[in-house]
Amino acid sequence: METFLKIEIGSVVKVSGQDCRIEHILDAETVVITDLQTIERRRANIAEIDSKSDTSVPIDMLDEDERKEAIRRFNIIAPIIRAQVVGGKDGRVAKLVQEACEQHDVSKSTIYSWIKQYSFCERISDLVPDKPGPKVGNFTLKPEREELLCLVIEKQYLTAQRKSIPGTIDAVELAFRKSGMQAPHPNTVRNRIRSLNRRFTAAIRTGNMMKKIPPRMHRESNILGVESAGVYQIDHTPVDAILVDEEYRLPIGRPWLTLALSPVTRIVAGVYISLDPPGDVSVGQCLVNAILPKQPYLQHLGLDDQLFWPVWGLPTGVHADNAGEFKGNLLQETALDYKFRIEWRSVKKPENGAHVERIMGTVMKRVHDIPGTTFSNIQERAEYDSDGNAILTTREFEEWLMLFILKYYHNRKHPGLGMSPLEKYNEVIFGTENSPGRGLPFGVSDPRRLKLDFLPSIRRVVRPEGVEIDGIFYSADALSPWIGIGPDEKTKLHQFKRDPRCISPIYFYDPKIDDYIEVPFRQRSRKPASIWELREAKRRLKDSGRDKYTESELFDALEQMEEILNKAAEKSKSARKQVQAKKDRDRKQSIYAETSNACPSEDGSDPQPSSETVEMQKYDLDEDDDYEATIID
Repeated sequence: METFLKIEIGSVVKVSGQDCRIEHILDAETVVITDLQTIERRRANIAEIDSKSDTSVPIDMLDEDERKEAIRRFNIIAPIIRAQVVGGKDGRVAKLVQEACEQHDVSKSTIYSWIKQYSFCERISDLVPDKPGPKVGNFTLKPEREELLCLVIEKQYLTAQRKSIPGTIDAVELAFRKSGMQAPHPNTVRNRIRSLNRRFTAAIRTGNMMKKIPPRMHRESNILGVESAGVYQIDHTPVDAILVDEEYRLPIGRPWLTLALSPVTRIVAGVYISLDPPGDVSVGQCLVNAILPKQPYLQHLGLDDQLFWPVWGLPTGVHADNAGEFKGNLLQETALDYKFRIEWRSVKKPENGAHVERIMGTVMKRVHDIPGTTFSNIQERAEYDSDGNAILTTREFEEWLMLFILKYYHNRKHPGLGMSPLEKYNEVIFGTENSPGRGLPFGVSDPRRLKLDFLPSIRRVVRPEGVEIDGIFYSADALSPWIGIGPDEKTKLHQFKRDPRCISPIYFYDPKIDDYIEVPFRQRSRKPASIWELREAKRRLKDSGRDKYTESELFDALEQMEEILNKAAEKSKSARKQVQAKKDRDRKQSIYAETSNACPSEDGSDPQPSSETVEMQKYDLDEDDDYEATIID
């Protein structure tokens, strides 16, 4: 499955399952497309585009030795690739190659071979050493049969007439019958066609060969870019406001805000709000929000017809502080597989993250004006009753935040830019009369795959009774062919993804179809739970003296905990917070409907905002509210 998607005039993409050609780019969110079957033209949102092909291997599917070797090779060639993109006429590239050869005891031809392997699709997994035996994709037909097959495909399939694959198979059989040779199997013909470069094939079959497609490696921003519009700073902060639960409208505490910002344009690229403590999941979901088109997210909040958020696409780098959640192997390796790197600020140099911290401060100043604020400290709060004045739920606060960022902050003149962040973003993307823009970024072809790739991975053997994780069994018909069999000869361990916020279903990576399949609890009647609820249930069982317990006893403990929380919710702030956190997790699962519907609410609907929702006030920001334009070298 091709991970990356480039939005450019002439690209052939999938829209609602149909092959379409991009004719015009109207803005960062809207394009004009032509349906290649009906020849109908219409406008399409970036979120509607879904271009898929058949060749990807996620980095976490590699075994430990393969993953380490692939990352080692990438770290060797990364400085050389950057020097090539920046320009190596001064001999810098040759010098870096020579240094790499001496330092790592490899030959120049090996270095250039690795660069070639990586630059074709720019995936870390492409640097895995070849396994012995026949290579996947090798052609095994005799030369004379291979030559005839290629000739028929060229004359019949690669034409503006756009003959179908079945029609091409018929033409192959006829040509081989005339030549007196045995025709190859139809699957062989299909595989040869699928092995063709999709963009090249589409260009020929649609008559769009006028424009040369430049190698992706030579785009303006690269995986090691530092201060560019594609680099984001990301950080967490507790929100300076008390929120209330949706059922009783009583205080539940402060949520966490994770935010990604472009230092060059000062535009907010992604957000994630949660009552759960920050960790790998919150960082990953903030990046997912930053990368994907925002229409589904705004639609989830009921704001898609009011707000404009054109920021989407893969970053070229992410700058973060040294907190543990930013340094996990999962996050680093997944980022590398999507061709951007997470770099950490120098210790004791907080100014290197000043841009994102400044916007956090700007947001919190506005938060201090809403009912239920805690202000910045006890002295500022004085006698103010934050709990007593709180009226916003998590969802209502999220709506308020989006209104503030998208309707006000993005459109207000920034003193350090001399224009608004939105104007600066458009200038960087589309250019001006005097300077060209960097163009639209690379997107991802499969939002579901992106979201799953940023979830924690677990390896398990498939057994007749299913898969066991943390004492709970999962089962599905899709697992049956893999009972006792591994994805390759080296291991019987299969790859599974699990969302800590909702541990059912898990997602099984099926190597035959190169996709993830949902696997629910073996006992379908079990209610989904979060990993934190599961750990608490285990702790309670252990405290009661039961070191060994059955799956049924574990779920009985979960049900008892839920009953206790529901009874205590009206009286206990911590209980209300846990109940509301569970509702928020369930609701966020449905933002991108194609990703998962694992945790539906009992009635299948989202709670409706209260009539007490606070509308965004018309604030007058002071000049010092926004970070001054100081680029940190």
